[in-house]
Amino acid sequence: MQPCPVCGATGIDPSGYCVNCGTLLNPGSAGPVSFAPGVALPVTAIPVTSIVAGLEYGHPPSYPTYPPAFPMTPPPARNAWPVALIAVSVAVIVLVVGAITLVALTRPQTDTHAVALPSSSASRSAVPSPSPSLTPQECVVGTWVETSHQHDSTVNGTTIRMAGSGAYQQFHSDGTAILDYGAGITYSGTLDGSRWTVTNTGHVTFRYQITGGTILYTSSSAEGSYTWRENDEVVSSAPISGGSTDPETFTCTGDTMTELTGRYAIELRRTPDT
Repeated sequence: MQPCPVCGATGIDPSGYCVNCGTLLNPGSAGPVSFAPGVALPVTAIPVTSIVAGLEYGHPPSYPTYPPAFPMTPPPARNAWPVALIAVSVAVIVLVVGAITLVALTRPQTDTHAVALPSSSASRSAVPSPSPSLTPQECVVGTWVETSHQHDSTVNGTTIRMAGSGAYQQFHSDGTAILDYGAGITYSGTLDGSRWTVTNTGHVTFRYQITGGTILYTSSSAEGSYTWRENDEVVSSAPISGGSTDPETFTCTGDTMTELTGRYAIELRRTPDT
């Protein structure tokens, strides 16, 4: 068998093509060659010049493509809905984050260094602020009760110190005052071993004026009586004709007041008006 002029192989298929490179080795064959076993196939001589010319000047032979080219199936078109859904979700997230940031920026900030205010109970227990200072005239106005009263009286030509408490003094803003003994205020003292007492009842009225630290009294009148006793025995009794109009040196500080003259000393405490 003549070798293939292209590749040099000696195999030929029934259609007359080289089994190695596929070159047609028997151009005159119109179909498969039938042969009986043991019978030699006819050989067609191929001019050497044709082989040489084809190899030297002709184009390279055309071979079946291997592996064969199959039409490429285009990838399925990407569904646009998931992409749109993702875009919308991202936009919503951006809007929500922006809203939260805006609220955080506009919300009033709490001062973490603020000093704690005292509780209401602490405020109630605080010491109340002092009331504004009163003038002497304003301080005197009101109702006062005598917590201590000492005055000098004369008994049988001898001075005796008498002491007691409980009488009321009322000073009104219109310049009038009242010394009120009520049903009876008793003052007592001791002389030569005897206990002497004087009980005053009723009341005495005055007009008063304050000049600096002094109270000046005028226009005294009285309704009531006095009774002297020695060791509980009545010595004398008579109507009260009036009260002392001696000028008093006084001090008044809020709820306490003192009155002083050359004959008596009185301490008083402010009390609700009666």
